[in-house]
Amino acid sequence: MPEEEERRQESPTIRLHEQVTGERPLRLVYRPLLMNTTRLVMEEGGFLSSELVR
Repeated sequence: MPEEEERRQESPTIRLHEQVTGERPLRLVYRPLLMNTTRLVMEEGGFLSSELVR
C-alpha cells in the first residue's frame, strides 16, 4: 500500500478512538504490518505497544 494511503487510513481510526473515549489509543493492532507502518506510527506520536495479528 502506498504510504499516503496508509496514512489516510490510519489517521481517522486514531481520531475516532479519541472522539469516542476522550483519549489517544494506547496500542494499535495491525493486520497486516505494512512497510511504512512503524515509521508512520512514530510520526503520529507512538503508542505504548503495537501488535501484528496473523
